[in-house]
Amino acid sequence: MILRDDRFSEKISPYLRPNFPYVCGRAAAWGKPCHNGPTANGSCGGTSECHPYNEGGRWICRRPPSAGGPCSEGPLPDGSCCKTLTACQPRRTVRKVRGRVSVMVAAVVIAAIAAFGFDFGNQEQVASSLDAGPLSSIHQNFTSEQGCNACHAAHGSGALGWLEAAMTESGPSDNCTNCHQFKNPVNGPHNSALISASHPGNTSCTMCHTEHKGADANIVKMDDAQCNSCHKAKFASFATNHKEFSETYPFGQRTAIAFNHSSHFGKHFKDARYSKNAPAKGCVGCHNVALAERNVPVRGFDDTCAGCHQDTVAGREFVMFTFPEFEENPIDIEDIIESPGGTLVAAAKATQDLQGEVEKLAEITSSASSKAIVEEIKTILADLGDRVGSEEADEEFEPISSETLSPVSAELLGVNGEEVDEYAEATKTLVEGVLENGVTALAELVGEAGGNPDTLLRGLSNSTVVPAFTAWAANKEYEATGETIEKGWYANELSLVYRATAHGDPVMKAWLDYAAQNGSESLNEAFLSRTDGAGACTKCHAVSSTETEKNADKNKKVALKVEWKSHPADGSPLVKYSHKPHVNLLGPGSWCTSCHKINEKAEFSAAFNQLDPHKFASNFSSVKKGTCVECHGGGQVSQT
Repeated sequence: MILRDDRFSEKISPYLRPNFPYVCGRAAAWGKPCHNGPTANGSCGGTSECHPYNEGGRWICRRPPSAGGPCSEGPLPDGSCCKTLTACQPRRTVRKVRGRVSVMVAAVVIAAIAAFGFDFGNQEQVASSLDAGPLSSIHQNFTSEQGCNACHAAHGSGALGWLEAAMTESGPSDNCTNCHQFKNPVNGPHNSALISASHPGNTSCTMCHTEHKGADANIVKMDDAQCNSCHKAKFASFATNHKEFSETYPFGQRTAIAFNHSSHFGKHFKDARYSKNAPAKGCVGCHNVALAERNVPVRGFDDTCAGCHQDTVAGREFVMFTFPEFEENPIDIEDIIESPGGTLVAAAKATQDLQGEVEKLAEITSSASSKAIVEEIKTILADLGDRVGSEEADEEFEPISSETLSPVSAELLGVNGEEVDEYAEATKTLVEGVLENGVTALAELVGEAGGNPDTLLRGLSNSTVVPAFTAWAANKEYEATGETIEKGWYANELSLVYRATAHGDPVMKAWLDYAAQNGSESLNEAFLSRTDGAGACTKCHAVSSTETEKNADKNKKVALKVEWKSHPADGSPLVKYSHKPHVNLLGPGSWCTSCHKINEKAEFSAAFNQLDPHKFASNFSSVKKGTCVECHGGGQVSQT
């Protein structure tokens, strides 16, 4: 009948009254209502099968088609129906009953508010009757001053405010976000953007977390009944009802460290050159089982990787500044003489290279003051300047450098480091600034480019910068007066260079972070390249985009981040798995491969050549539900 197009026709369907306050007593008792139904005042309207009507002096039966149509006997002579029935007792509909109950409850609430919401009677007794119970200890600490108002906005608004709060959608959930912050939808199921997209609908904090259960109450833990308020599917046990795990479980994204278990265990640790550095205890040689919880944390670099990779860290320096090629001498030599940066060391070194002028220094006695020495050197350089300006003005300028500007300097100066015409003026200004103000000029340049000079130039001193820039300004290669230690900041013939002193070098990390957040393509190549990047940091540390591919703006630089630390264990907040009891039961390291099986066919390393952390191939095969059921099955280990 449901599929018939005429299912609501008067010939087969009675006249239903869903909003009527009464239903037929026969319907309530036997499920077979009469066709007339009760009257408006609640009396039975079904004592006869029809109500005949008079037409032209003749009574006509009005029994509806749905009840069989007009009867063969017809109405009685007095116009009454010949088919009489025993009267029933109509009953109120559920809607009517609910309405009455709602009115009664509202009246009780109003009466309670009136009784307890005004200042009369025993105030101590009133307070006691309104007390919902003690808060959990963590919430007691910050609500002591505001009291109930900290969560319940309507608490101090009086009886009318309480009544309004009772009649509108409100509650303490609105104030939870004053302290608790969420990256994902606040009112979405489990605060998950993914779940909210597939299962739209609002939730509130108090649906899962309720207070006033005592100081020691755990308001985070939920019972099955609370879960079932949203999740209607029956869940008898993990073994029988839990769905299969995902194809990449337990991993939801690329790891922060590009450690390839397959190549290390299958190749490198078997190589005679490195076998002595292989972890003797297998998995627990690198993973610290003493701290096992959701994850089993990896020990530090010095304990796990340094044996093979320590030299790699210090093997790649970065060049902050390279004195580039110029088509003509950009700086007058007199600028060196007048510059505060023309120190005795730099001036003496420049003078030492001037053949034919050295003999003049012999006239300076060893007892002469430093001031006299400096003045004499300046005189020598001034004479040379006059000679260069008058006698050799026509001599062709031969630049000491044939290099281009380093990517770092080009980015900081905002010029094309490959084109002399573009970088010449900016580089000249920078060199003059360093000669005049030393490291301060470089610090100002870094600050103007959006960097933090306190971290990016940490450890850089005038004693390193000024002599080198003075030599370059004189169109000379820089030669240090003593032995150069090529760690930290140092200068070579034409460049200012930084080399990491150890793993985790703060200056190197600061430059990589700067390049990731603000860098151009060339700067990213200089620092973030896995094969050539400074410090070799990104050979192991993943570089990820801070925006998803869907939300990225193709017209602007993509902000990146270097994954310096392993991902926290909150990627799947609904999973409460802990390694600790499993390690304690099975023994550390002996059963790891029962669950974690290396997938030798996975293209693990390829995932680190792109920026999306969610495009990855796990080093391990997925953990299967069946593996868990081997122990957590019926009649064995608990499934809760």
